[in-house]
Amino acid sequence: MSDLRADWRHVERTAAAAIATGAFDQRVPGESNKTEFGRLTTTFNNTVDRIQDAFAERDRKEDSLKQSEERMRRFVGDASHELRTPLAAVAAYTELFSLGADQRPQDLERIMHGIRHEASRMGDLMEDLLTLARINDGLPLTPRPIELVSIAAESVNAANVIDPSRKVHLTASQPVDLIADGARLRQVLDNPLANVRAHTPTHTRTDVTVHAHDLNATITVTDNGPGMTPDHAARIFERFYRIDPSRSRRSGGASLGLNIVEAIVQAHHGTISVTSASASGTSFTITVPITPATTGPIDP
Repeated sequence: MSDLRADWRHVERTAAAAIATGAFDQRVPGESNKTEFGRLTTTFNNTVDRIQDAFAERDRKEDSLKQSEERMRRFVGDASHELRTPLAAVAAYTELFSLGADQRPQDLERIMHGIRHEASRMGDLMEDLLTLARINDGLPLTPRPIELVSIAAESVNAANVIDPSRKVHLTASQPVDLIADGARLRQVLDNPLANVRAHTPTHTRTDVTVHAHDLNATITVTDNGPGMTPDHAARIFERFYRIDPSRSRRSGGASLGLNIVEAIVQAHHGTISVTSASASGTSFTITVPITPATTGPIDP
């Protein structure tokens, strides 16, 4: 008995004292099922394990909440910044109107065109924000059997009609059947092709390929345009990221388009990546499972 008391006095002076100060990585040596002290030591260490796990889980939740709050704060700030410019422009146009521009037909036409343009910009941004809000709440996808090559063909044909100077070619060796939200996947395809029109010179060639491998369907969109630097490519899916600060939203500035594309792909439990280099073109790779998983919310 005296040996047991001596052992536990040692525990109290060393490991227990350390644990009391928050050093939850400390453990008492001597675990064993053969002695009373060994069994008590095992129980003590198991209790400390549970306490350590509980504190670790609390820390993870606190970190997650802090990160989510920071993302939301940054998101609101970015959205406010994007809205500030068109709002200021509309205010300036209305000020010109009040100063007598309504009496000058040429000025009136310019002012009304400007107001319509800025209102359209705000409408586009608000629509993007609404889409992201729906995605963050758990986008209600409408999965059904679709054939991916035909959807890609629709997107390619539309791109060639919109801008015949930038030819888009589709390659697919066979149909790719899967279960997914066809309208959302069409949106995923349309956005990179729109970026080609916004960011590449005329006569840029783009190749779209579609194929199935194992349990996944993969789409690649590759152009031979000027490409991006590694820094830009690493941030291209960030919300409101602007490659060229001088560009407006209409001419390819800060946008939510690729962020929405990424969120739609993630809602399908797929992945999207980009590879690019200056003067070497850009390639997007989108992979989605052929059989869908349950969709869930995506962090804002």
